[in-house]
Order: sequence, then structure tokens, then C-alpha cells
Amino acid sequence: MKKSWLLLTVILFCACCCAQEAVVAPNQNLILENIPPVPASIAERADRYTQYRMAEMFGWQPQRREILIGTRFGDTQQVHSVAMPMGARTQMTFSPIVCRTPVILAIQVTISCSARM
Repeated sequence: MKKSWLLLTVILFCACCCAQEAVVAPNQNLILENIPPVPASIAERADRYTQYRMAEMFGWQPQRREILIGTRFGDTQQVHSVAMPMGARTQMTFSPIVCRTPVILAIQVTISCSARM
């Protein structure tokens, strides 16, 4: 009976040692001293906090109390109008062209929207 318990303990110990959790490999340029390996499960859980979107304020709409903001969709900057604090944004441009000067694009959109009114 003692031998079977000893054998079971050794088998469980070996199973625990062999079934180690995957870890995140650090960059080769990093020198890590006294830092334990980071389990991959922690990196996967933290990944959701690294996904975010930004909005950049371009300026005020000249005729109405609204702001013009820009958000990126893929490689393109699109202009949106926001009518009130915490209000929903309304997309004003749907351009597939990569815009390198979003402020000029916002001014052009403002002028073209003003011309329609």
C-alpha cells in the first residue's frame, strides 16, 4: 500500500512538472534579472485593455455649437460632428483616401456642409 502511494505521488509530481503553463517570451534586447516569467494566460487577459480607439478634436463647427473630431478607420482619418457633450458622433466623410492633413479635411467638410444649408 505504501508503495502504491509513493508511486502515485511520483506520478503526480512528474505530471505537474511536465504540464507547465506557457509563458510570454521576452524580447531578445531585454535584460531581465530577478523577474519571473509571465504566464501566457495573464498576457491574454490583459490584451483586451490594449485595444482602444482615439478621437482627435479638429475644431469648432463655425455655424453651430458642434465640434469636429477625427477618428481612424484602418488607414484613413474620417471627420465626425458631435453636437453635445457625451453626444453621438455623426460621420461626415466616407473617404477611402489616406488623409495626411486632417485639419484641412475638417475645414473642407465644414465649408461643404455650410454650403448645403
